[in-house]
Amino acid sequence: MLKLLRKIHGNKFSIWLEDGNLQLDYDGSEEHGTLIEQIRNNKDMLVSLLERYQVNSPSAFNRMPFLKDYPLSFAQQRLLFIEQLEQGTDAYHIPHCVKLSDNVSLEALVESANKVVNRHSVLKTIYLKDVEGNLFQRVLEGPITLDSYQVSSEQELMLKIQSAIGQPFDLSSEPSMRLKHFQLSGTDYLLIVWHHIAFDGWS
Repeated sequence: MLKLLRKIHGNKFSIWLEDGNLQLDYDGSEEHGTLIEQIRNNKDMLVSLLERYQVNSPSAFNRMPFLKDYPLSFAQQRLLFIEQLEQGTDAYHIPHCVKLSDNVSLEALVESANKVVNRHSVLKTIYLKDVEGNLFQRVLEGPITLDSYQVSSEQELMLKIQSAIGQPFDLSSEPSMRLKHFQLSGTDYLLIVWHHIAFDGWS
């Protein structure tokens, strides 16, 4: 039923309830006959779902939380299945660690990273299940943030980096990209870790 709602929304339709009756607004084009027939055949279930979410106007319909969610590709489904089966694994983590130049602006670095992420929104996508158990992906609204750590020795630095690389992603709540900053005796290091569900070596 949620797939039908997304199809309705994607075709610039609006549906809502008025005094318990299903209301429909669209451009009147005859090419939508098949979709209108689907709405008619699923009227009772649509009314029940709209009642559950208290959709009493076209604007309320357009604000339904799952209308901007998207299905997963086959490759994404496969990686998500493995991640859930293993209950968190670093097998699909892609790390990249660099030593930063002196006097680097971390603020500018994070701003630049977020410009890239906003251009490639899969890097801040999470993976969820709807009320019918169907997998979907949703783009997070907030920016990618930078976590900073002070370390006192090269040994501690390596341990911190290895720990950060091995930390499993919670793909249902956090982006598929992490930024970690480490400072040792005035020298800065940046670790970026991506999950393969959103990034690969060629990327």
